[in-house]
Amino acid sequence: MAQLTKRSKTWLYAALFIFILLAAAAATMGRKYYMTRVKSITLEETAYLYITPEDNAESVLSKLKEAIAPQSAYGFMLLAEHNRFDSRRRSGKFAIKDGDTMKDIYYRIVSNTQTPVKLTIPSTRSIPQAVGIICRQLMLDSAELSRYTGSATYYNRIGYTTETLPSLFIPETYEVYWDIKPEELMIRLSKALAANKNITDINIETLIEAGFVSKNNRVKILGKGELTKALNVTAHAFSQSA
Repeated sequence: MAQLTKRSKTWLYAALFIFILLAAAAATMGRKYYMTRVKSITLEETAYLYITPEDNAESVLSKLKEAIAPQSAYGFMLLAEHNRFDSRRRSGKFAIKDGDTMKDIYYRIVSNTQTPVKLTIPSTRSIPQAVGIICRQLMLDSAELSRYTGSATYYNRIGYTTETLPSLFIPETYEVYWDIKPEELMIRLSKALAANKNITDINIETLIEAGFVSKNNRVKILGKGELTKALNVTAHAFSQSA
């Protein structure tokens, strides 16, 4: 009888130990589920996370902690560790919205669901100045973009000459992705300019507004280049070939 009691105790302790392990595992799983899929973030206004190609899970976590309550960011590492974040993450600008769970934010990043930025090109006096202004608003290196704006081989290929290239950088606001590549940006600007080719009148005022001349400049139209549509042009002077 005593031997049976001892065996029963052994089974009882074993069962109790297994129960504790299962309870601990269930608690851990429950906490992970709560932190990643249930706990929502409270924000007064939408925040944005800017991720570069050099970022990894730890650096993204640091940026998250700056944008939201640090304790709310804990769920991000739980997802990152089990879903190969470093091999799936994308660069760009990603929204963090009021009411989001960490799962919402995580999958917004890995699915590359970006929020566009408003790229504003003001009136400038030169292409290098325009390049500098653009690159301060995007994840672009000015030297990299300058390789495209300075390459006649490239801009001739997309239909521009040295004389017409400045028309790509007329004052305008565009919606583009923060991590847009230089060539993609050039094509985007070119398409936008093509869509605005309903302009039929060019005068001193339009040239000043576009930033090509100042109020004190005298404008003379030369006979270089080629027009593909009729324009009404007003200037101070015209060359004989024009």
